Amino acid sequence: MSTHHLRVALIQAGRIVEDRTFPPSKGNITVGSAEDCTFLVPLADVPTRATVFEQNKHGVTLHFRRDADGRVSLGDGDRSFDSLAATAAQKGDGFTVGLNTKARGRIAIGEVSLLFQFVEPTAKPAPTPLPKGAKGLLAQIDRSFLIVLGISLAAHFAGVTWLSSQDVPEERDLQLDEVNLDRWAAAIPMPPRKVKEPETAAPTKTNDDAPPSKQPEVAARPPAKAKPMSKDQIGKLGLAGIIGSKGPGDDGAFGDIIGDTKIGDVAEALRNAGEMRVANAEDAVAGKRQGKDTGETETVEPIGTNGVKEVKLTERMPNAVPPPSEINVNTGPVKSGPEIPEEELSKWLRARKPAIQSCYERELKRQPSLAGHLTIHFDITPRGRAGNVTFDEDTLRSAAVNSCISGLMKGWVLPFQPEDDAPVAWPFIFSATK
Repeated sequence: MSTHHLRVALIQAGRIVEDRTFPPSKGNITVGSAEDCTFLVPLADVPTRATVFEQNKHGVTLHFRRDADGRVSLGDGDRSFDSLAATAAQKGDGFTVGLNTKARGRIAIGEVSLLFQFVEPTAKPAPTPLPKGAKGLLAQIDRSFLIVLGISLAAHFAGVTWLSSQDVPEERDLQLDEVNLDRWAAAIPMPPRKVKEPETAAPTKTNDDAPPSKQPEVAARPPAKAKPMSKDQIGKLGLAGIIGSKGPGDDGAFGDIIGDTKIGDVAEALRNAGEMRVANAEDAVAGKRQGKDTGETETVEPIGTNGVKEVKLTERMPNAVPPPSEINVNTGPVKSGPEIPEEELSKWLRARKPAIQSCYERELKRQPSLAGHLTIHFDITPRGRAGNVTFDEDTLRSAAVNSCISGLMKGWVLPFQPEDDAPVAWPFIFSATK
C-alpha cells in the first residue's frame, strides 16, 4: 500500500467548497445527495450516491461511467475518459482504472466537479514543550528535592511511630534521703552576711627598742554600754522637769530657767501672765472661779457626773449660712438650628436639668444670695458632642457655676448627628428663697 495521501477538492459554482485529504485505508469515496456520502451535495443536480474512488490494499482505483466527462493524467500526458475506456477494466455499467502516485485529474459529476492528486504526508510538528508553571506544582519542584523530602518524611514518621510504641517509664516518688538538699540550698540566693568590724582601741605607747616578745599586747575593748536613767533623772528633763520642780533650790530644768531670780515656784512665775491665771490651793478650797460680766460667782460642784441630763441649743453660730428652703431653676425655650428638632432636643435637655441645678446648689452654700439669669450657648457637633460652650446674658456672675456646667457638658453624647455644627441656646433662671 502506498504511503501517499489522496487529496480531493469539491468544486461547485466555479469555486472550491471543500478540500479533504485521505490517508491510505480501505473504503470508498462517494459523492451525492445521500447523507452517508463522503462529499454531500444536497441542493445540486447530482446522483444520489456515486462511487468515485475505491481504496484497498493494492492502492486507489478510479471509477467512472462511459457518459462521464473528465480528464486524467497518469504521468504520461492527459487522457480523456473515452481513451481510458479502451484500456480500462469494465465493472458493471462503468470502468475502473488503477491510479499511481503521479496521477491527477478532473472529474465532472452533474453540476459539481472533483479535482484529485496524490501528496506526500506532512510531518507532524514536534509539540512545543510546556513551561514548568503549566505542568503543575510537582513539575516545578526539583526531582532530587522530592526524593530527599520523601526520605526525610519517611524517617520522621518512622521515628514518631517507634516512640509512640515504647512504654512510658513510671515515675516514682523520691525518698527524703534521695533529695539533694545542697542543690536546693544553692538555688536560693542568700544575702551576704555582714561582718561587724571590731572596734580598735586607742593606740598605746610601745617601746620600739624592746624586742618583739616584750611588746605589750593591745586588746580590743568592747564599746561601753549606756547606763539606764533613773526616774529622778527623767523627771528633771524638759517640760516634766519644769512642772515637777519645787523651787529655786531645785537642780532641775526649772532651776536652770529662773536662775538667780526671786521667783519661788511655778505658780508665782505664771501668775497673771497676760490673761492666764493659775489656780492655787486657796481657789480650790474656796470653790470660787472667775465670774460673769455681772460679778456673780458660782460654786464649783464636786467632781463627778450622773450622766447628761438635758442639752438645749438656743443660739446658732454667727457664721452659719441657713440653707434655702426652696431652689428654683427655670429654663426657657430651647432654640436650635433647622437640622435639630427643638421638641426632641428640649426633652433631652430637660432630663439633664438636675445636673445643672446641682452646680447651682453647690455654689449657693457659699453664697446664699446667689441668683440671676444665664443663657448657655453650645454647638452640637457631627459626632453628637457638645462643643464651644459659652455663656451669655450672665447676671448670675459665678465663675464656679459656669465652670461646673462646662465640665458636665463635655461628657454629654447627644442623640443628634448633624452634618455641620448646629448652634443651640438654652436660657436659665436661678433663684432661691429662705
